[in-house]
Amino acid sequence: MNVHDLTSVYTFAPFSSKPHEDFVVKEWEEYKQWYVKNMIFVGNCTLEEALPSLLYRYPVYYGKPQTAFYSQARLRRLFDPAKIKSVNPSIRYVWGGPVVLCDKSRNPESQDTYVLHTWGVNLESQTTDDYATYVNKRDGRLKRGLYTKTTKAMVKHILDASMTAKNTATVAHVVMPQVGLGAFLRALTHFEDQEFAKNVLVNLLEDMVPAYPALRVHYCVYASGEDGTQRPNTKVNPKPNLTVWHGNGKKRDNHGDMFHVLNALSKVKVLIGVNAWDPKSFVGNGMVRDPTIDGMMVAGGGAGRVWKNSSFLHNPLLIFS
Repeated sequence: MNVHDLTSVYTFAPFSSKPHEDFVVKEWEEYKQWYVKNMIFVGNCTLEEALPSLLYRYPVYYGKPQTAFYSQARLRRLFDPAKIKSVNPSIRYVWGGPVVLCDKSRNPESQDTYVLHTWGVNLESQTTDDYATYVNKRDGRLKRGLYTKTTKAMVKHILDASMTAKNTATVAHVVMPQVGLGAFLRALTHFEDQEFAKNVLVNLLEDMVPAYPALRVHYCVYASGEDGTQRPNTKVNPKPNLTVWHGNGKKRDNHGDMFHVLNALSKVKVLIGVNAWDPKSFVGNGMVRDPTIDGMMVAGGGAGRVWKNSSFLHNPLLIFS
């Protein structure tokens, strides 16, 4: 399988620019085996058990399949879409590997750069698998204990996968957005539950990151005003190896913009960007038309234009072809 087999499924040009797409195509043609051999998997199951979840996905999924964004006929050339419904929704993992930045040359002395893809609890709509599991049918309230347990497992998967990427290096820097705390909270009707979810992730990072002293974790909060107000850009270090970047959601030099932080860390030896993926979409989801981290990270749109990379090649249909 080649890159065009995947990109042709979309009903629009999926990358933010033709040079970015050409770069990705060339990377696959010349370095396919490098990507295949260096992929990282950490999850609550084995890689073999996760294969259906990795392979059988909608090209674009925002709480439900977005069929206007892709050709169902072309998708059927890749696999039978009916297989998606047979995937076990309780399987969760981190999937990722090395990337090359579009504006960087392949130099053995250059930075080791990775992107790890994972997702939080998906409460984007009342039709998601997670909504039925994590929201009480009687009163619409979040099942907080279960939500916390799953989020804790996600954090551990990210940290363990980051250690794998670090390999023999002394230190690795991990830049992480608010995974699962944007569009994935849309169907939660109680503001208190949304606030609880946002606090859970940062509290878990404060508790768990110190056990990984070889990692320097940068947690990026794009707009810090939980009540809708904007606050100044700030940087907080709740733990020696955890930095929380609070952005105001406005300025070009926004501290909470993870791509701004990734760009600023261009000199470190090992750099890992965490992508807020989706449990049912291709890597990149809605690509250039996706206004979330997933589209920005993979297609190079929006804020992601300053850190264009080859992570589209992490799509499992390519890796396992």
